Amino acid sequence: MKLLDLDQQARCNIATAYFKEYNKMLDDEQLDLLTSSAGAGNPVWLAMVCEELRVFGDFSRLTEKIKCLPASMEGLMHTCITRVVKEDDTGCVEKMLCLIECSQLGLQEPELQVLLGDPETATPLPALTWGQVLRSLRRFLRNTAGYQNLPVLGFFHHSVSKVVQNSLIRTPAVRQSYHNVLAAYYQGQCAVQQLVARKLPYQLQKTGLSGKLVEFLQKDPRSLYMTAADRQKYMNGVRCSNKIPAEELDLRTAIVLCKMCATRNKVFIPSKELNKDVCVICGLKTTKGLNQQVYFCALHDPPDTEGKDWCISCQTSGKKAMSSSRAHLCVQCSSDSLENTCAKLLV
Repeated sequence: MKLLDLDQQARCNIATAYFKEYNKMLDDEQLDLLTSSAGAGNPVWLAMVCEELRVFGDFSRLTEKIKCLPASMEGLMHTCITRVVKEDDTGCVEKMLCLIECSQLGLQEPELQVLLGDPETATPLPALTWGQVLRSLRRFLRNTAGYQNLPVLGFFHHSVSKVVQNSLIRTPAVRQSYHNVLAAYYQGQCAVQQLVARKLPYQLQKTGLSGKLVEFLQKDPRSLYMTAADRQKYMNGVRCSNKIPAEELDLRTAIVLCKMCATRNKVFIPSKELNKDVCVICGLKTTKGLNQQVYFCALHDPPDTEGKDWCISCQTSGKKAMSSSRAHLCVQCSSDSLENTCAKLLV
């Protein structure tokens, strides 16, 4: 459905009705300036401007304020957010905006209260301060259904996200610091295992901590709540991207699971599946006849293994006669896009 711009009469009716709710009104010149703006045809822009003018404290400069309003949504959001951050005396408004921006799918109110309080001791922000922060930011946020249909706070318009990215999260270092805060929270303080499984891998990936990401996926029981697709996506994201030409496969060292490692478990996934039965990348159970053998590219081929096999679990070489079985990748980790891709994890 194509939505047309508001006509002049509709703009006047909306602005007049909005200010009337607060026993306020604009004079004819001010109303004409406001409704003639290039942005006034957008009802979202008009609603945001009306609220910005309502809280503007200097009536003698109101006409000048209307003349200076940006006509674009992003420009208007920049003006509004800059003011709200500047007027905040709690120190939490900017932090809350940045945390939501760096979250994957928004954050629940209890999560934000702890993150704005003391995450190390899981002490939430005092209720009075939380109410003040939430009241300042309410018009920039919306509730959406998150995990188990619990409400999640996110931005109500994409222009809010752009302003936070460009004005508050100014450098990669600042962004990473917020991802570090979120990763530490989900790693050590979040009590809901399903939420940890959904959100911690994303934060570890964004921080560049690939070693911790692999450790979580292979050792932490909470990772078993992840979907198979997510597990495979994150694990393949830390693989070497080098493709091995088909004519070079016979030149690579045989990657195996030695007899001892093959009959153990919990090396590639924190479950009781035997190592020989699972994909050595994502840890999910393989299907015989539908999986691919494991190879490393020339750059990552294990050294000093000429004439021997190399166990991917204990990372030692031995005679071929002592090896138990070839290591394998599952169907997804050896799909067309990943076929003959080096299986070395870059951690």
